[in-house]
Order: sequence, then structure tokens, then C-alpha cells
Amino acid sequence: YPLCALAVSDERPVSTQSTWEDPYPMEDMYSLGRVEQIRKRIYYILFGGSTIDENKAVLQVFPESEWIGSFLALCVLVSTLAFMLETVSDWDKYIIWDVIEYTVTGVFTIEYMARLIVVRHKSGSYIRPRLS
Repeated sequence: YPLCALAVSDERPVSTQSTWEDPYPMEDMYSLGRVEQIRKRIYYILFGGSTIDENKAVLQVFPESEWIGSFLALCVLVSTLAFMLETVSDWDKYIIWDVIEYTVTGVFTIEYMARLIVVRHKSGSYIRPRLS
């Protein structure tokens, strides 16, 4: 899949929110300036595409998107396991649990801030609570 295929697709979107958040919708990556290209690249890495074909293309063009997703899933598992092991009365005094907690919190804070930086409508679902 060529990189320019990520800009426009004829398929129905899997999620309309993905298109709504795209910082430069319907723009070819090559027509953007350097900063805009980086922002759109980070967007695709963190959010993927808005169709199944775009998601496949994102994985081929930006393989780091799969690595980052796997790393974040690993952080969730490590954090959960550390939380469970910290409740064992003989192990609660170890400092490693605090190190894991602060590290994972830092990773998720950086990821969240990166998502906020690259989305187009920052006041959407990231800052305001959703009302049902």
C-alpha cells in the first residue's frame, strides 16, 4: 500500500471518530509541511486508519504502530501484575512496586499527551466528560 493511500479511501469508515480526530483529513502526506507530516504520522501510529484497508496500510507503512500498541498492552499487564503482587503482605515493602507504578504512569501520561497534541478537535472526548 502506498503512503498516499492513507489519505483517501472509498470504503465506509469503521469509526467516524477516527476521521473526526484526523489532524489533516483528506490531505495527502506529501502535500503537508514537515511539522504537519510528523503530526499526521504520529496520529496514524497512535490511532490507525479509519477503514480496515487503512489500518492494514498503516501497519505496513508504520510498523512501529504495532510495537507501540504491544508496548502499551505490556505496560498494562506489568502494572496489573505489580499491583497484585504488592498486596502480598511479605512483598509490600519492596520499592520496585513504586518504581513500576511511576514508570507506567509516566508512559501513559506521555501517550495521552501525544494523543492530545495530534488530534484536531481537542475539546472532544479527551477533555470533556461524555454525557449520555
